[in-house]
Amino acid sequence: MSPYLTPSGKWLFASGALFTIFGALAREPVLVLLGQVPWWVLLGAMMLILTQSRALQRRQVVLGVDGAPGPLRIRYGQRYRLPISVSNASTDRLGALALEPVTSGGICVESGPTLGGLAPGHKVSVPVVLETRHVGRASLQGFEVVLRGRLGLVETRDYLPCVQVIEIFPKLTHGAQRRARARLASAARPRRAVARAAASGTDLRELRDYQPGDPLRTVAWKATVRQRRLIAREFDDERTHRRLFALDISTSMLSGTPPGRKFDEVIHHVVEQARDALERGDEVALLTFDHAIFGRVETGSGAPHLQRMLRHLVGLRSIVDARRTAWDEAAVERFIADYLLIQERLDFRRQQGLEAAVDTRLLRRWLRAQLPWELARWASDAESHGVIDAQVSDARRFARLRGLELPPPSEMRAGTKVAGLQAVFEEALRMGRGPLQLVIYSDLCGLNEVDALERYVRLARRRGVDARVVAPFTPAFGVEDIPFEAHHERIREIFSIAEADDRAGTASRVEALGVPVALVGPDALRGEGVL
Repeated sequence: MSPYLTPSGKWLFASGALFTIFGALAREPVLVLLGQVPWWVLLGAMMLILTQSRALQRRQVVLGVDGAPGPLRIRYGQRYRLPISVSNASTDRLGALALEPVTSGGICVESGPTLGGLAPGHKVSVPVVLETRHVGRASLQGFEVVLRGRLGLVETRDYLPCVQVIEIFPKLTHGAQRRARARLASAARPRRAVARAAASGTDLRELRDYQPGDPLRTVAWKATVRQRRLIAREFDDERTHRRLFALDISTSMLSGTPPGRKFDEVIHHVVEQARDALERGDEVALLTFDHAIFGRVETGSGAPHLQRMLRHLVGLRSIVDARRTAWDEAAVERFIADYLLIQERLDFRRQQGLEAAVDTRLLRRWLRAQLPWELARWASDAESHGVIDAQVSDARRFARLRGLELPPPSEMRAGTKVAGLQAVFEEALRMGRGPLQLVIYSDLCGLNEVDALERYVRLARRRGVDARVVAPFTPAFGVEDIPFEAHHERIREIFSIAEADDRAGTASRVEALGVPVALVGPDALRGEGVL
């Protein structure tokens, strides 16, 4: 680590240079001597900071997160004060320390904490204020530590790891907050208990796996013995409505300004609608799809079922499956090797050089041995809840556990999204006859072969499925606060008009099949009356 001059050090160096130059030109030894004094001061400051920088280089300065181990769970829009411990295990007293955080895209830090100094053997705790950017798994990876000398003339820096995985859950909208306050106020008022009829019918609809929260009286014991797992009976109830939310998770849904804004707004709206339906006693199911069904949360009711949906939605931000990321296995292993070189100072390169080949055999052996420790530390229900391929490689699972985002694949506009919508209608038909409201959240990008859905829509209507589409309108999610020049603004308007025409044409073809389409922006999704 080489020391660098601070602005004060640069001014001191420049003043010494001026005195030296003027003294040499004027042939004044005194001025030349005065010019060399600042240089000697800078040299002494560099020698002093070099002894302190060894503590950073040898990682005798240790950073950690105070609190319980495991992923930290916060809500979107919440500002969270995360306590960071800084300990000095070296024998040198350190000067001023500034911590510059290194995070993933899901969170940001208001400002890095600073320390006036740290004595040997001492440990202090400083708060770091986190702000959320989107729903999903994010991570604080470490800090770029800037060590400044006692005189403030020179500084040096090094990276120190401090991993903390953070799970960001959807926010509570204003409507949910009002209902929560109303429930608290109602609970505070004394009232007479009134018996309520159980919401269970007599006509058996289907047998399904038992889910936590289901009444024990619904267990089908004979089927449980045959299947050797708990099986529950599900009955039709004319007072209970069923809803199926289908969420498009393709690459086009991750666009917007900032990136992912469209996807986040849709997630908040889905959670709000699901919470309303479950509070009314309705049954709700969730599907996520792109060119095929990605994940599902089977039909259920009650507060535990909402938690299952939340865990599934949080896991969508850290998808690492090979078919849903832009990198192949070699690129992922190279990414993990570069990450470990900085994070853990583990070098898996066959030889020196930034472009040197990676010893994949050694890397895989290390990941195989390390993965149980990572699972014990960072695994959670959101990380493993039905959204990860069982055959995923150790490198991809390691990236998911550490909160490392792999880039999504490029959007294919050749009509592949039609196959995903067909699979959604097949899942709706699989849920059996009876009233069912199917709400599809998709931006309809690349939906060219709409006529291929006609047979599915007719059959679904015959089975009592009320299908509708909520389409986040892309230009409405691309409004930036950054001022544009007039030329760039005109180009952007041209592309927005072309995209709006394309989206309106697709919506008209879908509506011609008898499926209502609502083109909505962020303001409409935050409000009420979309459905």
